[in-house]
Amino acid sequence: MMWLLMASAVIELLAVALLLWRLGRGPTILDRVVTLDMITSVLVGGIAILFAFTRRTDLLPVFVVLSLVGFVGSTVTSRALPKEEE
Repeated sequence: MMWLLMASAVIELLAVALLLWRLGRGPTILDRVVTLDMITSVLVGGIAILFAFTRRTDLLPVFVVLSLVGFVGSTVTSRALPKEEE
């Protein structure tokens, strides 16, 4: 079980590194918003790994709040962006 958690953590770190690279190179603001949403999702996954590793139940509210902030943030940002003309 321990090797599975470590492999998951390594994959999470690799995903964050790739997403940070994408955040720096994103040509449009929408690309950067999607990247930030993905980073939030990866953080939620990291908290889930920490939750499984430590069996700490006090991390559950952080898990839920971070999920909601990610969803609401990306939704509000997509609504606030000006629409592109076709």
